[in-house]
Amino acid sequence: MPAILINSRVADFKVWQRVFEEHEPVRKAASVTSATVWQAQDDPNNIFVLLECTDLGKIKLFGESEELKMAMARSGVLGQPTMNILGECWKYPRQATYRE
Repeated sequence: MPAILINSRVADFKVWQRVFEEHEPVRKAASVTSATVWQAQDDPNNIFVLLECTDLGKIKLFGESEELKMAMARSGVLGQPTMNILGECWKYPRQATYRE
């Protein structure tokens, strides 16, 4: 399942979190099936978000949308987030279907 890993700095995590939670229906429409958020241990305003999705095309359009840009502005995202599109993954211990 494709995923996107995003790293952002925010002005205030609680403000960002509220907007992120309000934005869930938009993520679901963009094929996001799960979202996991981490805060850096030494800086709670340095966040990492893993979005798993079913349609890479939809999630790319979501990432370029004006709606997302407005939500990022409202939530206090500082600067440009770093986004990495992730492909195939392996879970450890290795699954029986692991391919070498």
